[in-house]
Amino acid sequence: MPELFETRTQEEITENFNKKQDLFALFFEQGTFPDMFEFKGRFYHVRLVWNYNGIIVFQMEKRGWTKQAIDFHHNKIPNNPWIDIIVDNRYQQQLIAVRKNTSMFKYMNTVALILQENFSKWMEANYGLEVTVKLQYRSKVFWDIYKRFNKVHGIEKLQFNFPFPNKDWISENIEGLMRFGKDRNAATRLGLEAAKNESVYFEENEENKKLVNACSGTGADVIIKPKSHRVIHVVKEMNPIEQEMSEGTLQKVLATSAQQSIFEENDLTPYLKAAEFFNKCQQYYE
Repeated sequence: MPELFETRTQEEITENFNKKQDLFALFFEQGTFPDMFEFKGRFYHVRLVWNYNGIIVFQMEKRGWTKQAIDFHHNKIPNNPWIDIIVDNRYQQQLIAVRKNTSMFKYMNTVALILQENFSKWMEANYGLEVTVKLQYRSKVFWDIYKRFNKVHGIEKLQFNFPFPNKDWISENIEGLMRFGKDRNAATRLGLEAAKNESVYFEENEENKKLVNACSGTGADVIIKPKSHRVIHVVKEMNPIEQEMSEGTLQKVLATSAQQSIFEENDLTPYLKAAEFFNKCQQYYE
């Protein structure tokens, strides 16, 4: 029996891409949002807390068991840690904040991969699009690595891997490069390679800072190849950005007892607190 596949024209995919943010918002609607995420054969229970005016709050739980020692016996008891996730899908924002819980995930990149896979699975099935979730990092990570190895070894090659822009500031920083990639329906890479017996000279000026900031602000990788040394991926050398939110503010944002009804009663406190938090986040961090 032949298998049937749903196909989309390039025009349909392009049209969907142009309204990708609105389409992504549909994932978080009541009746669409799933009960579970799956990643590498493991299932994580998820619960939508609230969704209002472009900001979404949901929780992800990892169910398991732990041993408890009582009266010379080890008893199995449920151990279900969870994390709180806040998504800012307002226009020109598109940020995700995750409450850190090392008892659930040692590395925050694991959370990013789980979200990316499950968001993309739904977007691909419905609209032929993918979602990329990356950890922001400080631009200083790149400059420290570049200067250290350039001074000792010299730099053989630099490669910047730019994503499709979802914010105007990214397009403005690398306007010509992004236009080149967009016209070819492809992500854009900028490669700088030294001539024989020479080293890549990459001065810390305003133009070059824009290139680095466009990568660090979106979590995109920069590859550095020093001479006589292994290739260095900046995203593997960095620590993700941490933004402070007080426990009191977080509890107001969660509003778990009232959930969606809080907005029906015109209590916008959870939304306003979440919006205030995201408004303080920077496009990129030096």
